[in-house]
Amino acid sequence: MKEKHLVKVRRRGSILDLFLIFLLLLSLLGAAMRYRELHRSDFGAPLAEYKLTVRLQNVDPHLSDCIAVDDAVYTAAGELYGRVSDIRVLPAQVGLFSEGDFVLGEWDMKVRCDLEVDIVFEGTESAGRVLWKGTGACFAGQSTALYTRRALLKGRILQVGIAP
Repeated sequence: MKEKHLVKVRRRGSILDLFLIFLLLLSLLGAAMRYRELHRSDFGAPLAEYKLTVRLQNVDPHLSDCIAVDDAVYTAAGELYGRVSDIRVLPAQVGLFSEGDFVLGEWDMKVRCDLEVDIVFEGTESAGRVLWKGTGACFAGQSTALYTRRALLKGRILQVGIAP
């Protein structure tokens, strides 16, 4: 009697094992399809010049002295990203509460400022998005950390478009 019971348990266990293996394979297939969709690009498309604007908020004003037009810009991995095409120094916004009201003001430009840095890079456009060198997506609102020879450009991308 005990042998028959063990055979039935083993049979149920193997069906459950096959079901779990099937679910695992489906999950792996779904993850692979998602990865492929996110990293899809048109490799046959020629590279064009694009421009993105990065806004560095509430930074030391001396940072603008460390960045120059035509400086090379690199990724965290050390790959050449593009070149700086323009730098704009703007007053930094500060929000304060005064007698229960929210007041928006500006820092003294000698203390804190905002920088807008335009970077020209090579990329392609695929499925309505701009891809740096055909691989990494660049879009407005994205946080980024790029490097020049003397500065870290850590901020948000304001806009991405075709370079003039």
